[in-house]
Amino acid sequence: IKDLLLLQNKEVPANASVVVLPGVQKDILPEEEKTLNDYLKKGGRVIVMVDPDSSSEIRKYLSEYGINVREDIIVDKLSRAFGGDFLVPIVPNYGQHPITKDLRAMSFFPLSSSIDTSSTKDGITIESIANTTENSFGEKNKELIKQGKAAIDPEDTKGPLTIAALATIKTDNNQSKEADAKKDNSGKLLVYGDSDFAT
Repeated sequence: IKDLLLLQNKEVPANASVVVLPGVQKDILPEEEKTLNDYLKKGGRVIVMVDPDSSSEIRKYLSEYGINVREDIIVDKLSRAFGGDFLVPIVPNYGQHPITKDLRAMSFFPLSSSIDTSSTKDGITIESIANTTENSFGEKNKELIKQGKAAIDPEDTKGPLTIAALATIKTDNNQSKEADAKKDNSGKLLVYGDSDFAT
């Protein structure tokens, strides 16, 4: 694992297996966006972890790939039944994907934002990788959360909610050679609505 300063490095090193952006707080700059875009277009892998207080610019950047991280906080009162906090949603449902094929147990994502995967983009396939229960909802009024009075209302999003999503980006070199016919050369952008789970 090595630190990568995108402003100083105009391209991601060829030997990098994945680029991880954990809990982005500062605005992502156009030069950094270009570096990431070029990497994805070459079949690179990028993981972005977005928290409720993350930069609005990173949300805007991700929306260009059809992944829209909502400005909400997931509330799941069922968590109390497992001895947790209602701001630590339970994730018992995983998408049918190699990333999650070995996951069987429930996981927990404290202070998370939900992800809207309904957008469509040419050359991009979007999949929901991890989902909360139908008892959860995305609370947009953060003052109610601070007061401990969070309750679902018309402006909130009802569960189940996506908490991790994958965008597969078609690239110019997808199966460009017969020898690579079985190799997946597409770019992969994996987005989580939380970064605390990784610590």
